Amino acid sequence: MKTLIEKQLPYKYKVYEIIKEDILSGKYRAGEELNERELAETMGVSRTPVREAIQMLEHNGWVSIETYKGAVIRSFGRKYLADLMKVRTALELSAVEDAAKNITDETFAAIEQTYQQQVAAMDSSNNLDFAQLDRLFHQSIYELSGNNTLIDLLGNLNDMIFVTATKALSGAPRRQSTIREHAAILEALRCRNADQAVRAMKLHMEQTHCNVQHNTSID
Repeated sequence: MKTLIEKQLPYKYKVYEIIKEDILSGKYRAGEELNERELAETMGVSRTPVREAIQMLEHNGWVSIETYKGAVIRSFGRKYLADLMKVRTALELSAVEDAAKNITDETFAAIEQTYQQQVAAMDSSNNLDFAQLDRLFHQSIYELSGNNTLIDLLGNLNDMIFVTATKALSGAPRRQSTIREHAAILEALRCRNADQAVRAMKLHMEQTHCNVQHNTSID
């Protein structure tokens, strides 16, 4: 069955998003090759936008080009994820500091609702539910920062980390500690206390980093 592409945007961007979503969903695994011809046939486009999309995926760190293989889904090993988390932490601290200054009663209520949904998903057997709500919680903070450059940078970083986040958030102990850490961030935002928000987020990022590393089997 063909996945036909909508024509409002250049094909390469649509192809890029489809392939990236397939990586995030687990359809494509680390080390798997991307076949330009098969992708073009499946999506009902020529090979040119597929090739351009693969170039974009390589540029953004999703695939690597290997001799004799072509485009291969890259592995997210411990060192690579550690580097990502170091950059993510710096951006997260900046985002939550600005969010604490910009938050209103209305925007706080929206973040609190996401938090409550995540609490309700604590016992869900679907790991993806909890991970997606976790991502939404953080995304709400990014948007409150009002920094569009930061939002774009964190978006791609967190997409990559999301590949391992589902597994990393699958255990009850980490889910429980995540909820506690989010509650501390939420309280700081409620008080409009930027320093407290930064401290709470720093602790959360440290714990997240440890957990991601623990659940990464590739060196």
